[in-house]
Amino acid sequence: MKYIRRTSHPITEYFAYNLLADRGIVNEENKESFYYPTFDNEEDPMLLENIEAGVELLKKYLHGGTIYLPIDPDVDGYTSASLFYNYLMDNLNTKDYDFNIIYHVPEGKEHGLSTIMDWFDQSTNGALIVCLDSSSNDYE
Repeated sequence: MKYIRRTSHPITEYFAYNLLADRGIVNEENKESFYYPTFDNEEDPMLLENIEAGVELLKKYLHGGTIYLPIDPDVDGYTSASLFYNYLMDNLNTKDYDFNIIYHVPEGKEHGLSTIMDWFDQSTNGALIVCLDSSSNDYE
């Protein structure tokens, strides 16, 4: 088997750190915050493009609407969908809100919005689609 060695360090000691250091991801100055992050390391979510419009739209559907949650069938897709779903159900499932969540897990390894559009059109007329960890290539 042919391979290209991409690290200058021995692969037997501190492999993860050395690999990340060689790729410019971690160094002596940032390794503490990289391996042991705190809330100080988080970016302000309000800096995301169009986040305020997204929040307002979500609020509208929380007060009388259906939220459709297509789940990307991989580890980060399941994680982001479960965090979103559990947050809404644990924190907002009260008499002050009136919403319904429909989620869809593909049978195979399909990713993105385009793979479920036929199902969506027939099953969730008028719902807000919340795409977590998916659909970045499905703009059109």
